[in-house]
Amino acid sequence: MGRLRNILGILLVIGIVSSLVAQDANEVFSRARRNYRAGRYDSTIVVIRDFLLAHSKDPGAEYLIPLVMEAFVRKDDFAPMANLYDLYRDKFPASSYMPRVSYLYGYSQARQGLLLPALAAYSAALTGGVSGDLDSLIMASVAVIRRNAPGLNAAPNDLSKLHPRIRAALADDSAPDLAAMDRGSADAFVGLLVPLTGDDTDAGKRVLQGVELAIDKHNAAHRTRLSLCIRDTKGSLIETARQTKELLEHDRMPAIIGPILSPTATVAAGMLIGKETVMLTPTATDDGIASLGPNIFQLNITLGVLARSVARYALENLTIHEFVIMAPRTAVGGAMSAAFRDEVTKYGGTVYDEESYEEGGSDYTPLLVNLRKKLLIRTLDQRAKDRGGNYRPVRYLSSADSVCWADSTVSAGAIFLPSDAEDVTTLAPQIVFNRIRAQFLGSSGWRSAKTTVDENRYIRDAIISAPFEPNASWRTWPDFASDYAARFREEPDRVAALGYDAGTLIAAAIDSAGKSPGSNFRLQDLLSKTRQFEGASGLISFDPKERANTEAAIFKLTPAGFVRVQ
Repeated sequence: MGRLRNILGILLVIGIVSSLVAQDANEVFSRARRNYRAGRYDSTIVVIRDFLLAHSKDPGAEYLIPLVMEAFVRKDDFAPMANLYDLYRDKFPASSYMPRVSYLYGYSQARQGLLLPALAAYSAALTGGVSGDLDSLIMASVAVIRRNAPGLNAAPNDLSKLHPRIRAALADDSAPDLAAMDRGSADAFVGLLVPLTGDDTDAGKRVLQGVELAIDKHNAAHRTRLSLCIRDTKGSLIETARQTKELLEHDRMPAIIGPILSPTATVAAGMLIGKETVMLTPTATDDGIASLGPNIFQLNITLGVLARSVARYALENLTIHEFVIMAPRTAVGGAMSAAFRDEVTKYGGTVYDEESYEEGGSDYTPLLVNLRKKLLIRTLDQRAKDRGGNYRPVRYLSSADSVCWADSTVSAGAIFLPSDAEDVTTLAPQIVFNRIRAQFLGSSGWRSAKTTVDENRYIRDAIISAPFEPNASWRTWPDFASDYAARFREEPDRVAALGYDAGTLIAAAIDSAGKSPGSNFRLQDLLSKTRQFEGASGLISFDPKERANTEAAIFKLTPAGFVRVQ
């Protein structure tokens, strides 16, 4: 593994500062993957690099190198990719990760305009066998190369070495233009803003497929024939603005589905303020996008809806009126904390303490000692009030009180933890250890084996809010899943289901609104009245004022896992 040390030395040159020396490959992989999922790509690279510098011959390199390549791709930093690819191909040619490594290398080459190396790497990935998602991404990338470089400068012998499917795609002059519309055969058109290139291509593809399935099913069953006008946002704010302008000014769309990311959805929604065109984003979760205008709708459950739902359940069903918020110092933590606090206050409850912390910590003793002190002061103050007489507020904890109450348990009512499972299973045992008793409340980040199995005893009976996860028991899921799998040769997920539901709702509304003057206003009126619609992704009800889906589910953590209680 001498070459590995040389390659990792390159990483030092690009300015990454060492922060950790790990000892176990599995532990390092878990930590690095946690950073990756949180979007901390520099930290992902640092964790893996430091481990491999100290343990260059560890077999864990087989699954650590693909992850570090993923992190470089997310950063659009392609300089180390060729060396990492060559190393991996030499050391682990038979690895099950090899097809994905080939795809990542191909993607990095394509982004740099090195088309022949990209095609060769894609060919190796297809030959090695890739998942359905990667297979589709590779062929979509090949289609982009074919469109953008029709006269690809390559010797016939070079092209003959490529995978047969890639050769066929490069030779296919009939590939459709995604932005084309069949204006001759369609009665109405629907715009679709999704990323078909860039970092979020896989999600964009699943939404696209879900919408296509919904439109085709509508066309087969109704006289009004709809056609999609598909625009690639590339996950870029600028490209989203450009494509939204095209749909509004050139194509004059009555309705737009998408964009799918909260930042790009916010850009498009801002451009639709005061317009007649209706916009329905299927997956964006940021609060307030739909509030920008009466023609904007959000199908996915927003962070604010999740926080408000669990707050109301605790107030109304658990009759808890005093709360503590402990949230990570992230945009998500801040947004959910604010929504939870506002809902509690609105319905007469009290949030008497808020604590924040950095994600990924291991020792929360200072935070919990501070919280325990506040809870003791609150307890002593309440006792003083109850005694009556010359009541004086208790504002600090004396040494005598500290000693007297040292081994006592104090109550916090309920603690709201809008955190992910890793933080929850680290915090909860320490809360219990510090003799703080509370009803735990959480949200969708809790749904993991870490909470249902690993640390269940500390947070049993916790209540969380989360989007409904469709499965075979949900009455509308089996037919959707069967149709989707038959058409696209892969199993659908909730993202695909959200795309399908967005297409279904828009198609039904356009069909009902008709083509009369003012039909666009009729369209937004029809959507705003959606209540208890049984979609493939779950129930859908739009708040009449906010126009965001309010159908969050409430779950209780039991020994058998999360069980829906509302």
